[in-house]
Parts: sequence; C-alpha cells; structure tokens
Amino acid sequence: LKLSELDINTDVNLFLYDANGNVIAASAKSGNADELIEKAINPGTYYIAVGAVVGSTNYRLDLIV
Repeated sequence: LKLSELDINTDVNLFLYDANGNVIAASAKSGNADELIEKAINPGTYYIAVGAVVGSTNYRLDLIV
C-alpha cells in the first residue's frame, strides 16, 4: 500500500487491519511524506484506514498485488 500526493502542511498515517479489527501494519511518517506499507498477507478480508494527524488532504492510494 502506498499513500502519496499529500498536500503541504498535512500529516496523515496509513493503517492496515485484519478482519477482526486488529492493526497488522502501519506507516506513520511525519509531515506530508509518502506513507508505505509492505506486508505479505494471506487471502482474506482486510481494511485500510487513513487517519489525519494535521490538516486534511486529498491523496492517492495505490494497492499492489
């Protein structure tokens, strides 16, 4: 998962949850740096969350399978 193209003066974090709502991976870089999660996972149901720490922004989210 890659979160990119964030606006200046924003800070967001990226989270990956399993089907039970447990965080299994996260990226929490400071500022408007791209967030990246690289994790091998088994087939199943997963959830992605983007949480704003500072400001609000549009963003691009890429999923590579």
